[in-house]
Formats: sequence, C-alpha cells, structure tokens
Amino acid sequence: MRGVGHPSCGPEACRCGRAACDSPLAAACSARRNAQSSDADVGSPASAGTTRQERQPVTETVVRPYGPSDLRVCRGLWAALTEAHRDLYDDPTIGGEDPGLAFDGHLARVGAERVWVAEVARSVVGFAGLIVEDDEAEVEPVVVSPECRREGVGGLLVARVVAEARTLGVRYLNVRPVARNADAIRFFHQAGFVNLGHVELFMDMRPADGREWGDGQTVHGRRFRL
Repeated sequence: MRGVGHPSCGPEACRCGRAACDSPLAAACSARRNAQSSDADVGSPASAGTTRQERQPVTETVVRPYGPSDLRVCRGLWAALTEAHRDLYDDPTIGGEDPGLAFDGHLARVGAERVWVAEVARSVVGFAGLIVEDDEAEVEPVVVSPECRREGVGGLLVARVVAEARTLGVRYLNVRPVARNADAIRFFHQAGFVNLGHVELFMDMRPADGREWGDGQTVHGRRFRL
C-alpha cells in the first residue's frame, strides 16, 4: 500500500491494544511530550521561535537496521497505517482482512536490509523502508506510532533512508503519499522532496455506494477530486 504515517508518517488510529502501542512505548513518548511541554512553558531562549515539530527529541531515538525480533511490532504498525488509510478514504476494504501480514510481503520483496526501525526507550515506535530499482529508489513506507508523532522520529527515519540512497548512488529518490494525506505531503516537502514527478490519475469504477470524493486541486488548468 502507498502512504505514510507521522502526521505524515503514521496512523492516527491505534491508541492502545495493538502490538505497536504497548505501555512502555506510550510511557516513553508521553514523557518526551511532557518534557517538551515543560520547555515551552519555561520559555527558554533555546526554544524561542522554534516549533515543536522542529525540535530535537528529548528522549533519545535510535534508528537501527530491522531485525527478526521486530516483526510483530512492524506488523502492528503496518496494520495501524492501513487503518488510517481506511479512515482517510472511508473504505474498510483497504488492506484486506489481515493488513498486518502485508508487511511480510513487503519484507520479502525489498529485503530486511532495506528496512530500518526507530526505538525510544528500547521500544520500536516506527520504521521506514527503501525500494531500490537500478539508479532510482522509493521511500516506502514511513510509519510512526501515534504516541511518538510530531517528535522528530519520522524525520530521523527519512534521513536514514536518504543517507542509504546516497550511499547506493541513487540518482532519483521518490515518495508517493496518497493525495488526501496533506500532512504527509507537507512533511515530505519539508524533508526535501520538492520536485513533482509523476501524477497518478485514476477512475473510480466502483458502484455508487454513498462514498464521495471531495474537492481537490487544480493542475494545468484542470480540476481534480481527492
């Protein structure tokens, strides 16, 4: 599936009850938010003129290669990302009956060496991947658990993927967030993805069932729905 979490790289669903949302993770990220809120209240010169999204994480975030022990949590994160896309498009069929298993397929397709996870307090809170084809590559996916979103975790994951792409000699690195995910588009634009390549157009062939497309964007003088 295509898409990202964060506000840009992760699902808004999944506050509890999923493998990726265990209590140690929630506690670590809650402590991180509280610490940042305290800094903002104090109004120290270091935080003046700096948005929360731009600040460095208070609790150390470790980005490392994916390992076999990360499978369960990454499945949960993938499933939660799928749930976010279901909500975004009001379509419960996206991802099938067990969307978490799609991560296994992704892993088999791209290889474990092209996946990195982010840890906070020894709990995996997100992951990102890189799909390489010759001298081009795609960032897919970027997922951060809701508890740790807007804390710089997604940015660290993307930076790791970009660094790997440079090491491999990639000429063009792309990312394809879904058109409705405005937060994801803003996030990736800020991360340096400022060149517009392909535009994917499609026709909805499903029977009319009450789902509607919203007003969207004008491209080259033509109006498209999102």
